[in-house]
Amino acid sequence: MANSVACTTIRRLRARVQHATGGTRHHRAHIEGGEVRKGEKLPMPAWVEIQPADGAFSMLYLDERGEQLTDTWHQTLEQAKSQARHEFGIESDDWETVGT
Repeated sequence: MANSVACTTIRRLRARVQHATGGTRHHRAHIEGGEVRKGEKLPMPAWVEIQPADGAFSMLYLDERGEQLTDTWHQTLEQAKSQARHEFGIESDDWETVGT
């Protein structure tokens, strides 16, 4: 229930990425012969943005132009923030609310 309350009160949260901790690596992928194949490593995002998504949360990885590089899905807002902390050292006070 708390998750649905958060989804209705949180628009989007955004934080600047200062550095990567090395805890996670993201790669492009493609299908070859019916199997998923790992491609080149994605660049480090300039920003991450958390937004509500169907009762859960998506964390978008954005470049300087705001173009999406990839995303991750999280059941709760706290799980999304924890992932950002793990990957980029983003703390609670680094987040700002964006949008209306």
